[in-house]
Amino acid sequence: MIHADNIRQVLEATLKPIKIRTLPIETPCLKSSLLLSALNGAIMAYANADTDSGAIFKDDEDDTQDTDEETQNTTSQATTMNNLKMMSLLIKDKWSEDEKNPEAQTTNSCYIYDLKEKQNKDENITDQQEKVEQHQTTDGGSSLQKPTPLPTVEGNVNDKSSSIRIYTYAVEDLHACVTEIPRSDLLLLFIADNSYPYGLLVLKMKALVSAVTDLYGYKLG
Repeated sequence: MIHADNIRQVLEATLKPIKIRTLPIETPCLKSSLLLSALNGAIMAYANADTDSGAIFKDDEDDTQDTDEETQNTTSQATTMNNLKMMSLLIKDKWSEDEKNPEAQTTNSCYIYDLKEKQNKDENITDQQEKVEQHQTTDGGSSLQKPTPLPTVEGNVNDKSSSIRIYTYAVEDLHACVTEIPRSDLLLLFIADNSYPYGLLVLKMKALVSAVTDLYGYKLG
């Protein structure tokens, strides 16, 4: 079962810009972060950087708003939703074509993410952190404070040997990044401004895939 609150928190967290400390670079926010059906491209859940666009998980509007403002907001929400639906269908169809086309999987627009390799790296980092913490505690120092991770949809990954393909596309004046949640009927999709580097979109997508392990193997219907 997909828990709306957990998904909302994760999708909203991915909207935040990326800051690179060693360079004077800060990306813009993502325009949208979505969870789609890999079967028909239907939007299961989404979050928008534009808080006035009426995301599925947005709180109800204040009852004190006047009628004109409510009408304007409703129209804006409907337009945004229709645009997202059309774009989601286009990208889902393109993803389906590329998944069946070996040549498309060898281009610079396709990135292979080895989940087993990622798991091994995480285990090594955890072991190193524990050794440092133990050493500092023994020497009377304070323990390291671990950074706050991306919110997660918790679960167990039974098969850590999976690899996934992450695709990047140019859609009109926007950049898109899409991948399939391992062994599931679900897709993750980012939509960003065309100034957003594809490489950073892929890095953000890898982090999101690692945060939704409970959806691995999820089947619709």
